[in-house]
Amino acid sequence: ENNNPDCCGVRVLCGALERARERGYDGSVVLGHVTSLALQTAEVQADVVARLAKLAPVHVVCNPFTNLGLQDRRGTAPPIGKLVARDEARTPLWRGLTLLQELRAANVPVAAASDNVRDWWHPYGDYDPLQVWREAVAMGHLDTAPSEGSWADLVTAAAANAMGVGGGVIAVGEPADLVLFPGARRFSELLARPHPDRVAVRRGRATETSLPDFSELDDLVDGRASVVDTS
Repeated sequence: ENNNPDCCGVRVLCGALERARERGYDGSVVLGHVTSLALQTAEVQADVVARLAKLAPVHVVCNPFTNLGLQDRRGTAPPIGKLVARDEARTPLWRGLTLLQELRAANVPVAAASDNVRDWWHPYGDYDPLQVWREAVAMGHLDTAPSEGSWADLVTAAAANAMGVGGGVIAVGEPADLVLFPGARRFSELLARPHPDRVAVRRGRATETSLPDFSELDDLVDGRASVVDTS
């Protein structure tokens, strides 16, 4: 996906999947990013959303950090892809987020993830689902659609279902795999801080782990995070 309003790859994917379904393929399909859908006309958006709903099981996964960091760096006006000089004062005008609310309203499962961390595409981040959820809530105005908690499954049950591993819910008979945030009493507090005091519970037992020192990751990010060319 890219900044070109005339380019909507998911329409091509819909056609391919429609043909596959006609030939008997009934497997689950996961679509990532789907960013340029937000640049289409209302008619195209409605058509794509309706087609995806009919092609179930289809999961759409947004990537808030990567999409926000990459999209609209070169603008959406012709000629698409023209380099923007580093010394040109230009603020990006769109968020690069796919149609989370419209997709969910059409019963298309949506999830959120972060596939780029401290690499060429996104120089920050830490694979923290709490941060991913918070970013998706802020970018998509999900706090009023109707509430933050209504979208907690973006990084729990919906993400697990997209991967086909199940879980991600708290219920009788389900594995006791969860994360506790003892310092937060409400959503505004939960999404306000990184919560280093969180407790990860795995199979009913609290785990004792700590984040690695940044120096332990030097061989993975050396020469990347410090020198990133985003032109």
